[in-house]
Amino acid sequence: MANFARLQNATLNIQIGPGTKYVLEKPSSYPGAVYEGLVVGASGEGGVIKPVSETWPDAQGTFSMVLPRSVRGKTIRLWENQRQFYARAAARPGGPVDLGSWPKQLAPAVSTGVATLVVARS
Repeated sequence: MANFARLQNATLNIQIGPGTKYVLEKPSSYPGAVYEGLVVGASGEGGVIKPVSETWPDAQGTFSMVLPRSVRGKTIRLWENQRQFYARAAARPGGPVDLGSWPKQLAPAVSTGVATLVVARS
């Protein structure tokens, strides 16, 4: 039997042995939670562009996204997606998105091409 800390994320390692033998290691807890919300991102010729920083939309739908310098002078396409994110810090409207779980590629159902933008060189 494994006891987990209440309202905490946890990792449980199980070592499977021969037959029906197994060993449960003691669970380890860590901070964080899964949040769901609408995010807007950018993609270019190489696929999804991971932002330098991004905020969750607030009650008026206002958000910010800072893209890397490598997109200067390039054409990008904006996309939006209702998705789940794992975050170590509490998510809040207008607060930062934990980019540790930013998508590396987009699922076919994601609304891509919401807008096309040529990023200024300066």
